[in-house]
Amino acid sequence: MGVSEIAEPVLSFTIYNPDKKNIVDFSKNELQFYANLLYFIDNIRYIFTLMITITQIYLALFSVLIGDITTLFTIRMLLNEKTFNKNYTNLDNEII
Repeated sequence: MGVSEIAEPVLSFTIYNPDKKNIVDFSKNELQFYANLLYFIDNIRYIFTLMITITQIYLALFSVLIGDITTLFTIRMLLNEKTFNKNYTNLDNEII
């Protein structure tokens, strides 16, 4: 079982669920970073798979770049519609 099978459902349901408007598990930037990192790693894996079958790597890199840019804006747009209430604690275990 890979990381994608564990992390992707949590991130996807948190981001793409239109009924979940208040998020307490992640901050907005954390969710943006984790989701885009996961999709980027999946796309890099896809490139290496594609490299086996294609000799024109620049075409594969271009398609992944366009996909990642589209994903970046889509996730940001969806996260802008939600509120975030993550509590942070300092070294004295006080909620900030």
